[in-house]
Amino acid sequence: MPEPPTTQDIFERFLRGELSQKEAADAIVGLTLAHKAKGGRPGAIAIHKRRGVPLSAADAARAEALMAELNRRATGE
Repeated sequence: MPEPPTTQDIFERFLRGELSQKEAADAIVGLTLAHKAKGGRPGAIAIHKRRGVPLSAADAARAEALMAELNRRATGE
């Protein structure tokens, strides 16, 4: 059985254009909530740009928008 995706996997799929911002945010929040429901330690969502991989200005802006959406959901705004 394949391993479930990590938040990093989801983030990278988002950067490749395979997921929309909403899809990525839904998947990351869902994965985080499932981890918490299993008794996992709560913590920050660990996603980052891979070292040595250039990030265009457009991708950087998309990543910032995703992080803002995740922050908005986390704070209940």
